[in-house]
Amino acid sequence: DRRSVTDALRKAMRDGGDMQVDFRICRPDRSTRYIYGAVTAIPAADDGPDQLIGVNWDITQRKAAEEQFRKVLNALPVAVVISDADGKILLANPQAQKEIGGDTPVAGNHTDVFYAKEKQREEILAILQRQGKVVMHEVPYRSSRGEIIEGILSALPITYNDEPAVLGVVVNITERRNMERELARAKEQAEEASRFKGQFLANMSHEIRTPMNAIVGLGHLLSRTSLTPRQQDYLGKIQISAHSLLTIIDDILDFSKIEAGQLRIEQIDFDIDEVLDNITTLAGTRLAEKPVEFIYDIDPDVPSRLHGDPHRLTQILTNLVGNATKFTSEGGIIVGIRK
Repeated sequence: DRRSVTDALRKAMRDGGDMQVDFRICRPDRSTRYIYGAVTAIPAADDGPDQLIGVNWDITQRKAAEEQFRKVLNALPVAVVISDADGKILLANPQAQKEIGGDTPVAGNHTDVFYAKEKQREEILAILQRQGKVVMHEVPYRSSRGEIIEGILSALPITYNDEPAVLGVVVNITERRNMERELARAKEQAEEASRFKGQFLANMSHEIRTPMNAIVGLGHLLSRTSLTPRQQDYLGKIQISAHSLLTIIDDILDFSKIEAGQLRIEQIDFDIDEVLDNITTLAGTRLAEKPVEFIYDIDPDVPSRLHGDPHRLTQILTNLVGNATKFTSEGGIIVGIRK
C-alpha cells in the first residue's frame, strides 16, 4: 500500500490535478484501518515548491460492509447484476457469470447484449420510472452461448460507488417452464388417449351389443316355443348370461363417459313400476334356482310417477340386486323405497 500511495503522490506532483487512492494503515494497537485519500496538487507561486493538499477518510466500516455484501452476493443461487445508468454492467455475481456469461465476462458488457427481446431494457426502465421498482417481471435472456434463458427479474434503483445504478436479480425458471410444457404435453396426450379409449369402448360396446341384442331377442322368441325342461334351463342360463354381459357393457361405457366428463343424466317423468318390473324380471331369472324370496317394500306415500333418469336408476338397482343375489343363498332380498 505504501508504494501505491507514493505513486499517487508523485503522479499528482507530476501531472497536477486530483488523485484518489485507497490504502491501509497499521495502528499502534496492531489493528488495520482502511483509508480513502484524496490529494490535490497546488502549483508553486514565485518559484516556490509545489504543494499537496490531502484529506483522508476512514472507510473501514464501509470496506467491511462491502466484504459482507460480496460474500452474500457470491453465495446467492440466483443471478445478480449491477448496471450503471447507461446499461453497462458494473458487477455480476458468480451465478450470473455461470448462467449468462459462461466463458465471456458479464461485467463490462452492456445489458442489451444479454436481453433476448429488442427494447427490453427500455421496457424495464419504463417500469422503474413508473413504479420505482420491478417485481417478478418475466424476461427472456440470451446467454453468451446463444441459449435462451427464461427468467423472472426484480430490479431496484440503487447508488453504487456514489453513482446511480440499477440492481437486478434474475431467477432462472427455464427448467420450471420446460417442466410445465412437458406436463401440458403429457396432459394433452393423456386426454387424447382417453378420447381414443372412449371411442374404442363405444365402438366395441356397439359391436358387441348388436349380436347380444339378437341373442336376447331370439331367446325371448325361443322361450315362447315348446321346450323340454332341460332346454328351458339352458335357455334361462343363456338369457341370464346375455343380460349380465349387456349390463357389463353398459357399465364399461358409463365409466368411459365419466372419465371423459360426458355422462349425461336425464331428467324426465317415468313410471317407477316399469323400472321395478324390469328388475323383477332380471332378479327372478337369477333367483329361480335359489330358495330366496324377492320382496319390494314400497312406502304408500311414494308416487307412481317420478322425475329423473329411469335408465340410471334401473342400472343402479340392478347392480345392487345382482350383488345381493350373488351373495344370498337363502332367505330374502328386500328392496325398500321411501319418500
